Amino acid sequence: MTPNQTFFKSMTAQEYRQQAPDLLRSTAQPVYDREISPWQATTSRNAAALREQQRQREQERREQKQRQSREVQVVLEALGMQKEDATAAPAPTVTADELLRDVPEVKSAAPIAPETTQPVPSPVPQEPELTTQAESGLSPEDAPWRLAGEVLNTYVIVEQGDKIVLIDKHAAHERMNFDKMKEKGYTPMRQVLLAPVVVKPDPAESEILLRSLDLLRSFGFEAEDFGGGDILVREVPDYVEGDEADRVLSEIAGQLLENGGADPASARDGVLHTMACKAAIKGGWKNDPAELEVVARAVMSGQVKYCPHGRPVAIELTRQQLEKQFGRRN
Repeated sequence: MTPNQTFFKSMTAQEYRQQAPDLLRSTAQPVYDREISPWQATTSRNAAALREQQRQREQERREQKQRQSREVQVVLEALGMQKEDATAAPAPTVTADELLRDVPEVKSAAPIAPETTQPVPSPVPQEPELTTQAESGLSPEDAPWRLAGEVLNTYVIVEQGDKIVLIDKHAAHERMNFDKMKEKGYTPMRQVLLAPVVVKPDPAESEILLRSLDLLRSFGFEAEDFGGGDILVREVPDYVEGDEADRVLSEIAGQLLENGGADPASARDGVLHTMACKAAIKGGWKNDPAELEVVARAVMSGQVKYCPHGRPVAIELTRQQLEKQFGRRN
């Protein structure tokens, strides 16, 4: 017989009925399970935290509903739409027929005949001859123009109205330099050579150059007699390289010899042609669009029409001439 059985057997019925609930609880589970384990404590805390979160959410929902109710009430009060006004009689509705009942009848007016205009006869197009920019004389004031580009690294394309202007950039820039150098008080930009250059021209060229040192100085050359017919060059214009001094001075000497019996003004013009050509941009060079625009502006304004040698600097090609070439016009 176990100790529990001996214990229960020694109890009376009255004692058993009084102590039965406590005894049953004490014997229902082992002694080591009567205390809460760590896992049970953690689960209980999590459950309590979840219940607290749910309670807070419910509280927030109730507060939000109360705020919305108050906001709606404020709006209704501002609009004068209180609950007591909701029981007022609705405003009578008016139909479209009742609104139009008192409108006087308007007699329909006679239809207005559409305005007719006499067609204006279009002018008969005439085939223009190929003209130069100098002959047309159009400028930006006559029609706006834009720089369209360059072809063959030589000819600048300008679009103006219904025509295209092709500009020889070298010829136009040469004329710009010629006019600038010919102005009174022109001061050229010079560059001092790190090592002076000794030029050995022919005797005739040496003689004419040594007699024209002042003229050479006005174009940016600083030269002196080096003896034996040689010329020592210390400075050159900014557009002439040091190794080009011999060739440029030879060309200047040829211009001076060609105008040997002419007056100094004519001799100066001869040198001007050579120096303006040397300072101009060359055909085949790749130039910046800003440089091309400067040349185009001088031509389109009418400032430049012919190069110093008398050749035109620009020609025009009209829309009609282009369409005729493509077979779009007879």
